[in-house]
Amino acid sequence: MFLSTGHTLRTNVGHVCLIVFFVFLANLTVTGFNFVTNQYVLYRYSEDAGLPYVTSAFQNNKNMSLSTRTHNDDIPDRVQAKTANVLGLLDLLSLGCSIVVVLYIGYLSDRYGRLLAIGVVLLGQGLSHAVTACVVLLHLPVLVLIVASLSRGVIGGGLIALITQVGVCFADITQLPATTLDPVDGPCDNQMKVQPDRSKMERNRLILFGVFDAAIMFSNALSYSLMGSIVERLGFVASVLGLLSLYCIPVILIWFMPETRHLSLSASDSVPVNSYSSVQARADSSLDLLNNPDCPAVMQPTSRSTSYGLVGTCAIVKSQHPATLLIMIIVFLYCIFVLSDTQFTFLYLMSSPFCWTPEGVGLYGGLCHFILAVVSVTLTFITAWSMRAKSTLIELTASIPGPRSASGSRLALLDAEDIVAEIVVSSASVSAANPRNIPLRQQTHSHVIRSRLRMLIYLSCGLFMITMSKIIMGFAFKLPNPLCNVAVFVALIFNFVRAAVVPTLKSFLSSLHSVDNQGRLFSLFGIAEYFGFMVGTPGLAAIYAATVGLFPGAVYLLSAGLGAITVALALVLLHSAVRELSVPHANDRIE
Repeated sequence: MFLSTGHTLRTNVGHVCLIVFFVFLANLTVTGFNFVTNQYVLYRYSEDAGLPYVTSAFQNNKNMSLSTRTHNDDIPDRVQAKTANVLGLLDLLSLGCSIVVVLYIGYLSDRYGRLLAIGVVLLGQGLSHAVTACVVLLHLPVLVLIVASLSRGVIGGGLIALITQVGVCFADITQLPATTLDPVDGPCDNQMKVQPDRSKMERNRLILFGVFDAAIMFSNALSYSLMGSIVERLGFVASVLGLLSLYCIPVILIWFMPETRHLSLSASDSVPVNSYSSVQARADSSLDLLNNPDCPAVMQPTSRSTSYGLVGTCAIVKSQHPATLLIMIIVFLYCIFVLSDTQFTFLYLMSSPFCWTPEGVGLYGGLCHFILAVVSVTLTFITAWSMRAKSTLIELTASIPGPRSASGSRLALLDAEDIVAEIVVSSASVSAANPRNIPLRQQTHSHVIRSRLRMLIYLSCGLFMITMSKIIMGFAFKLPNPLCNVAVFVALIFNFVRAAVVPTLKSFLSSLHSVDNQGRLFSLFGIAEYFGFMVGTPGLAAIYAATVGLFPGAVYLLSAGLGAITVALALVLLHSAVRELSVPHANDRIE
């Protein structure tokens, strides 16, 4: 049951495959244009400075005299600094404009349909691609690329909004259809009837978002791998012409895609996807998009009166769960030091002593995203397998009164403290007659804390390994070739764990709050991610530009410092969970 009960299974699968194929091709072209833009800016500034574009040729400078080599080594540093500053400016303008536009695109999506919103996004991206192609084909000044950044930011919101709206389509597809409760049955009987469909819906949703995330990762991998070789072997003109031709395919496919908005409408006044969906789906699948959405925010229904309310969203941070604020800080820092390095990593690897070619940089990016995609898919299906209903858990869930529903994972659903509190309250009268229920409640609370403890251990270890990878990258340039290249791939191995960090954060965060707050909660999560990108992408590029002549790896060491802060915050949460786990055992000994 993907779309609705009135659709055949073959039609449902066909619609899902069409949407996945659409986002695969659209992301392929957008990522390809980003890669070409980065390389073209470096090429133009290298050409203006009289330097060869292929950086392996810089090794010829080592054959010069010491004075000549010292003078010439300063020129590549200035070229790299200028390139990093311009690319950071382009990203800042694009992200700064799209932060408001994505909310408006979300309004269009809820009011007039998903396809109209996606069409507007494609229009903005098409204009951006056209301007980029004109700069390459007509050899226009590099700063004309600012027009391309503004066009995709102002019209449609760019890649963020595109991935958002496709994520909203998947959220619509997996909405639980309205059910009519039988007044003859009791509340527990009604919830037992709804629970199987809801559990199946949650698993289908997780699988679909996992497939969605994997499609983006594989698209990134293919784009980097192909564009690096095409740029080096065929040049920039062939690259932009090929990408423009490829971009026509998703523009045509949108006319055959299904409109999913009506599938989630019900007789109530609630809006199935709130106005923060633009930011929420960004949190679930974003630019790097390197993360598997464990509990996507776009799937949470809220009313019109609350969907636009910032007060209710900010109130979540001030709730009885102080860990929420720490999680948001971790998310913000994570996006800065992990996901904001695309505008200077290729410059770092194309400089001495690495001296990589565009093809090598593309293959490196393709390998990174391919392995992240495999890890993401594996984690998704492992989580989906673990969400299979078990008899004891179903009985426990069915005994909870009130309109409770599942969140993205079984741990996040069953581990919420408010659910445990309801179990205690609802079984208070039974406990008086049957004292054996008291150990059950204590065991449930212990299960909650132990589950959170495991998630925090995973989080701490993952952040520590990512921090180590940044340290290795920071000192890799000190090693001679080929040891410096070996260090880069060792850092890449350490960095694979980042595919599990954001899903773990989402699961832990979801377990802290009731189901009614999940939509606004993940809106806040998405906003933290978005501002992390806004600060990190231009900020780290500027730092690299300022330090490339003195210590090229300084920006990675700064990122490692931010990583150490996130590890410390994760350890604070871990220590809190350990203390909370020890309290029930102390009470047991007292009793």
